Amino acid sequence: QFDTECCGFDKPSMNVWSGNNGCGKSSLLNQLALNAVDKGFKVAIYSGELRGKKLKRWVLMQAAGKPYNKKSQYNDYDYFTPDIIKGKIVEWLKDKLYNYNTRYSSNIEQVCVEIEKLVKEKGVDMLIIDNLSCLDIETLDGAINEQQKAARKMIIRLTNNLNVATHLIIHPKKSYGGYLRKEDVSGAKTLTDL
Repeated sequence: QFDTECCGFDKPSMNVWSGNNGCGKSSLLNQLALNAVDKGFKVAIYSGELRGKKLKRWVLMQAAGKPYNKKSQYNDYDYFTPDIIKGKIVEWLKDKLYNYNTRYSSNIEQVCVEIEKLVKEKGVDMLIIDNLSCLDIETLDGAINEQQKAARKMIIRLTNNLNVATHLIIHPKKSYGGYLRKEDVSGAKTLTDL
């Protein structure tokens, strides 16, 4: 089962996630990553919105859970994971959860090269790309819709060639409430059709 599946998702597979701002897409996928690590899989995350330290802090708080995080003395909305808990989680995640350094590049071609290298070197099973709109696709040929289609095809090829379960966040068009449907995903229609 380890060869063909990763936490209930086929290898290879491309899974597209969408939802309104603040609905928990990143939190859900971070939790999926933690669950995969807990089951013995290795995960790589590209987060175009969060720098490494902020993503690490968020993942540590999720891994610790509410009872083990403490409220900051500076404001009512800020929490942190105490060092003793943080150390145990960092040790548990070592060599199992990888974060792509977005300071290096957000160019889709470079990101794909670096991801391929990481997956091959470390034996990564699951790839999370959060999100398509944070990747620099302007170097690809064509208008924006053609660039988005080309970017999506690059990620599909990467997924298939590396035999990983890939999770890609694509933001929806502006929504005024209600349920999101396939047509509500922002960008070229082919993004969801592929």
